[in-house]
Amino acid sequence: PKPTWANAAEFVDQVELCRSQDQICGSAWFRCASIIANDGGITNSMRYELYKYPALVPTMPWIDSIPPNRPIDLKIYRQDIGLYLAWEQPEPADDTDLPSYYVVYRFEDGAPNDLNDPRNIVKITRDQHFLDKSAKPGQVYTYAVTSVDRLHNESERFVYRTFSYEQ
Repeated sequence: PKPTWANAAEFVDQVELCRSQDQICGSAWFRCASIIANDGGITNSMRYELYKYPALVPTMPWIDSIPPNRPIDLKIYRQDIGLYLAWEQPEPADDTDLPSYYVVYRFEDGAPNDLNDPRNIVKITRDQHFLDKSAKPGQVYTYAVTSVDRLHNESERFVYRTFSYEQ
C-alpha cells in the first residue's frame, strides 16, 4: 500500500489543517520527486485545489519596509481578443526603489475591490502592460494595478480604472 502522505486527500487535509493554525505561516515540501511524479495525484491537488490562485511573496520588513510608489496613468484599450492595459512606471520611492514587478487585479461589476483576496489577481508581471484575454464582452470590470519592489513591498495605493467591455 501507498504511504498516507502519498494520498492526495490526506495531503489536502494536512495543508488545510496547517492553514487553520494561526502560528503556522506556510508549508515546505520534501521530496520534490513525489510532486513531479504526481504520486497519488498530489501535484493535481496542489495545482487545482490548494494553490489555484497566485500569491505574492511575503515581505522582508527587517530589511526594507518602504513600499514603492503606485503605477501612473492606467489606460485600458479594447482589442479583438481581450482588454489591453498599460501604465507608466512611478517615480522612485523614498528609499530610491523602483518597482520590480506589478500586480494586476480585476473585479467584476459590483464585487468588492478586495486586494487581499488572491482570486482577484489576474496577472503578476514585470511588464508595464497586460492583455487580459479572459475578459468577457458585455462585462464591466474594475482593474487595479499595484507596484511591488525587489523585497516584495506592495504599494499602498494603486491606480485603477473601470471599463465596460463592449465589442
